Amino acid sequence: MDCPGIVVRKAYGLGVQAMCGASSRVGFFTAERTKHAYINTW
Repeated sequence: MDCPGIVVRKAYGLGVQAMCGASSRVGFFTAERTKHAYINTW
């Protein structure tokens, strides 16, 4: 059985990964939208 500290660290690590993944995905979508808007102005 894991001790509480390890469980917390695992949960924290997963949370950080989820946040980083979500923020990078949002950044990618924003960049794509900006690029399309930029192309459409020409």
